Amino acid sequence: NLKNNPTLDNLDKLRVYSLKHKIDKNDRVQAWFWLLQACHSPQLFAKSILNQSKSHKTILKDAHRTFPHIPLFEHSSTTSSIIRILNGVCNHLNLQYFQGMNAICGVFFYVTRSESQSFSLLISLLKSFNFNEMMLKTQKVAQLVLSKTNYTQLKKNQSFGLSLLLSFCANCTPIDEVVLLWDKLFVEMEFLIPLVANVVLTNEKALMEGWNGLGELKIECEEVWRRFIDEQ
Repeated sequence: NLKNNPTLDNLDKLRVYSLKHKIDKNDRVQAWFWLLQACHSPQLFAKSILNQSKSHKTILKDAHRTFPHIPLFEHSSTTSSIIRILNGVCNHLNLQYFQGMNAICGVFFYVTRSESQSFSLLISLLKSFNFNEMMLKTQKVAQLVLSKTNYTQLKKNQSFGLSLLLSFCANCTPIDEVVLLWDKLFVEMEFLIPLVANVVLTNEKALMEGWNGLGELKIECEEVWRRFIDEQ
């Protein structure tokens, strides 16, 4: 049972459990708050949406393109929620909107159905996830296996890999699979590096096939990933 204030022991147990098992959908919101160490603050959300962010015009364009094939996102009320959440996040973090944020926000809203909870989770994710550092590490892993792939193919797939990284994999596979993937990534975000590196190298989109047991990644660059970790 998930409680509001997890102990370190309970948090460790949740991390192990989420790598081994599927988190029950009724527990997922609380589990994500635990794993991301997020604090739900409706008051902070209300304060953050009092004014439009500097990225408001860009947010408007992307919000309408968020998961148009999913019934929930066909409603104008959902689009309005995405717009408010993204404006609030950009205001609170003094952050410029980047392409892919709408998809990340969309997954959070799909799971929580709550603007303030999605806001709190997205803030925590962006604070803990260094995109620039992740991309540099991803490129390093990809370079280590450059000899195994065609250079033209590598360049062609890099843009997709970057998109994958910036959207936290939200745009590349059915949303229910993204949710399951996030259960694992929120335990160890650097698992995203070999996943993206593999996409850059092979354009392989079947990400869910990479998970087994305690999150062991069965992908083509698995051996190189271990070498990369050993070098750190």
